[in-house]
Amino acid sequence: MHRLPFIILFIFLSTIGIGQSPHGANFTMECAKCHTSENWKVNPQTIYFRHDSTSFPLTGSHQQVDCKACHESLKFSETDPACITCHQDMHSNTVGNNCVRCHNTNSWQVTNKARMHELAAFPLLGVHGTVECTQCHKSADPLRFDRIGTACINCHQQDYGKKDKIDHTQAGFSTECASCHQMTDLEWKADFNHEFFPLSKGHDLNVCAQCHTSGSYSATSSKCESCHSADYQSAKVPDHSLAKFSTDCASCHTTDPGWKPAEYKEHDSKFFPIYSGKHAGTWNDCTACHTVASNFQKFECIECHQHNKPEMDAGHAQVNGYSYNSTACYTCHPTGDALSGFDHSKTHFPLTGGHIGISCISCHAMGYAGTSTNCIDCHTKDYTSTVNPNHKQINISTDCASCHTTEPGWKPSKFTDHNSIYKLEGSHAGIANDCAACHNGKYDGSTPVTCFGCHSNNFNSTTKPDHKTSNFPTNCASCHNQVAWQPAEFDHNKTNFPLRGAHVSVACISCHANGYTGTPSNCVDCHLTNYNSTTDPNHKTSNFPTNCVVCHSQTAWQPAATFDHNLTKFPLTGAHASVACVSCHTSGYMGTSTNCVACHQANFNASANPNHKKLNLSTDCASCHTTAAWQPANFPVHNTIYALEGAHANIANDCAACHKGKYDGSTPTTCVGCHLVDYNATTNPNHKTANFPTNCVSCHSQT
Repeated sequence: MHRLPFIILFIFLSTIGIGQSPHGANFTMECAKCHTSENWKVNPQTIYFRHDSTSFPLTGSHQQVDCKACHESLKFSETDPACITCHQDMHSNTVGNNCVRCHNTNSWQVTNKARMHELAAFPLLGVHGTVECTQCHKSADPLRFDRIGTACINCHQQDYGKKDKIDHTQAGFSTECASCHQMTDLEWKADFNHEFFPLSKGHDLNVCAQCHTSGSYSATSSKCESCHSADYQSAKVPDHSLAKFSTDCASCHTTDPGWKPAEYKEHDSKFFPIYSGKHAGTWNDCTACHTVASNFQKFECIECHQHNKPEMDAGHAQVNGYSYNSTACYTCHPTGDALSGFDHSKTHFPLTGGHIGISCISCHAMGYAGTSTNCIDCHTKDYTSTVNPNHKQINISTDCASCHTTEPGWKPSKFTDHNSIYKLEGSHAGIANDCAACHNGKYDGSTPVTCFGCHSNNFNSTTKPDHKTSNFPTNCASCHNQVAWQPAEFDHNKTNFPLRGAHVSVACISCHANGYTGTPSNCVDCHLTNYNSTTDPNHKTSNFPTNCVVCHSQTAWQPAATFDHNLTKFPLTGAHASVACVSCHTSGYMGTSTNCVACHQANFNASANPNHKKLNLSTDCASCHTTAAWQPANFPVHNTIYALEGAHANIANDCAACHKGKYDGSTPTTCVGCHLVDYNATTNPNHKTANFPTNCVSCHSQT
């Protein structure tokens, strides 16, 4: 007798297995693991199913919740695991809907406020870690945490505007507080990095306003003279203004108080050794050598050193280019050493060829400083007196070294710039030394640089083919090269009109009847007669395009005169494939619109269910229809008017269920507009008597 309940249960469960499971088609777990043979009730304490085996293990408070509190329907897989599915957003969508970022399943209390702010790109450092949330996130609802931005000025505008110590606004300080203040500090002390202008020694000042006198800290100059102009003007030993010293104080002074020690330490490396060598310790003041107080660039060696001719001549007897009249001792004795001499090869102008043995004074007549190294500055007379070729007349470069060496007599010479005027290649390179062959003794710029200028006789006398009667171009290089006249060729494929198909065998004159320059490359320019005389079909009356290659190839007019519409911006598909061309191209084949409504305006206006025009539907027919037929049609923009989700998505194809055959915009978009009967008929609880809101989504989902 005890076997009967199990037999009944077995038969029942078998029937359920054969039929549809109330838990969804994909739910395959055996019923007996949760249900008993007595009834369908489930005891959560004895249930076999373990939630840990799913992607949503039950922890904390979730372990005490009844299954149906989350799984409102019997189809368990339809339950969304997102927190917001079960838990109302108390923060009014100001912190997102991922509750686990701040809360856990054990308690609603927030314990990781600091970590939350790190993830939000604003770590709570220093005093920020001690303030209440509402001091920054100010709102009528203390649970709203609207983003306020991470810029300091968003909260500290009032602090920035205070004028108690430093007027930040007048000073033009940055509104990025962290550039001077540390977020880790617990007070408003400033720590400004002044490394761009180190404040050391005499500049070690505690009062910013001593230098920043204008109130604008960004406009303060870092030049010495901006603060020390008065010191510069008052300095008399030496007189800085009279001597025209540099206003860059740092070139002589350090930041040590009292401006001392000062001396020009770079004098040895840049000019003359006065702190080292034989002159070290032999002077007490700059004026010992710089006798002109207003010009420290001027100095004289002979103010200290004797300059008598017998002694000077004897001491310089073996020195090439020596002249007693020269007082430029520094030129040959740059270190003050009597034996140092002067090595011209170490300058920018080494002496070679004819320059060796020339008296120094012949080039340095105006002194040794600033003597030009340009050839023309010494050899202008040689340049202007030369007649073959006449350098001046044909504007040859005044850089003598471009053709000549320093060897006496100006020879041998060469004209290395010839390629910049006319490049000598091939056979021309072979006569490069026979200048007269082209120039005929005239180097006055009259020698032609075009092929025809030299080879007009060859052009006119050629008979095979006759270049002149054939109206060939006079640019020989278009067919010939500089190596030889033969072989000669013209590669038409390198032009803008490569020869293909039937064009290959056509005589040149048939296209170039008016010469070889400016010949048109458009098909119709040669084939207009063919276009006008064609009757099958009549190209002219049909207003066919004159661009022949659209339908024809260069091989022949027939066969295979085709037009592949699929290569255009409007491929022919569906019903369009069988339509006569003229039904769309009523005004010709150029500029035909590809917009649906251009052809189907009448269809659009005549549609009554729905009335396209009245509802102001898009005239882009393809947004709802295909080219196969007007039906079936879809309405993909429905979600922009009313998003179909959940159970609504299941009836997306049953338009009449909501629209009742009326597509005139009268269909309601509010829940109660369609579900008022459900609202009024509900008794558990009674929505109407309880005065529940008619906004169904406040309690229900679309599922």
